[in-house]
Amino acid sequence: MRVRRRGSGRRALLGACALALPWAGDVEPTAPVEPCPLASAASVRVYEGSRLFAAGDALALVRGHALGCQEPLAARVLAPLSRALRGFPLERLQAPLAVHVDPRLPSREAPLAAIEVHVSSRELLVRAAALEALAPEAWRHEVLHALAPPPTSSTPEAKRLWLTLEEALVTRLSEIAPGAEPHPEPAPLQLAGPRPVDALLASPAYDPHPLAAGLARELRRELAERDAAPGLDCLGAPPAGPSPATPAAVFRRFMERCPAPVREALERALGRWWPVPEPGRQIPIASMETRD
Repeated sequence: MRVRRRGSGRRALLGACALALPWAGDVEPTAPVEPCPLASAASVRVYEGSRLFAAGDALALVRGHALGCQEPLAARVLAPLSRALRGFPLERLQAPLAVHVDPRLPSREAPLAAIEVHVSSRELLVRAAALEALAPEAWRHEVLHALAPPPTSSTPEAKRLWLTLEEALVTRLSEIAPGAEPHPEPAPLQLAGPRPVDALLASPAYDPHPLAAGLARELRRELAERDAAPGLDCLGAPPAGPSPATPAAVFRRFMERCPAPVREALERALGRWWPVPEPGRQIPIASMETRD
């Protein structure tokens, strides 16, 4: 999952904006297409001809046409996806998983990575050329993102910080969720103080992965395999209350929806990961006493 205005970060609107587009009616299927079964009553719909277009500070996703399960392109998605999700808690997929193959991007957007999640719709975007080479953990990682609700933040910086917390939690859950296989730990970005973090979060080209790696490292000390189910409960829970604007409010809103063991683990991990603020910029993680 990447977050940037020009280059990646597949953000925001779905559906409503499509009504105003001249091509929207052309890409709707002529008849409903049944989703393709996975396991545990879970299912997936594979789309081709989908488009993303700039809509303010977001990227809107317009679905193309759904493929039948026996069509060659759908089969190329279903085979590796089914293998990757063996043992995965598919009962947590409340709706058919949507996978868009080679969606068309605006001209100034960077090329699609092998696989990404569209942040607001929580639908997967994948390159056809990468289907046979995608590792199972890449599929599982993005499906975990698909379980999470989109962020509700009042500023771009707060949204980027929320997505960083999500990226770290997804990284740890991808290591301990049922069916996971061990893989090497990435080197985390070293945080030298609040100003570098501020600069990172203020950048429209922000990528949450480097910053999230440090928090994921701390979560490895806190979240064990027994915490996988509570961690998944936390990941999938919708945020409540007003949209957070400050770092402390983001931390509080992210953690308060979690079961107690995960909330406490996150609090300890955040306390070690977040850089020591300058005088006058204290961010009270433990007390969570802040205004939104």
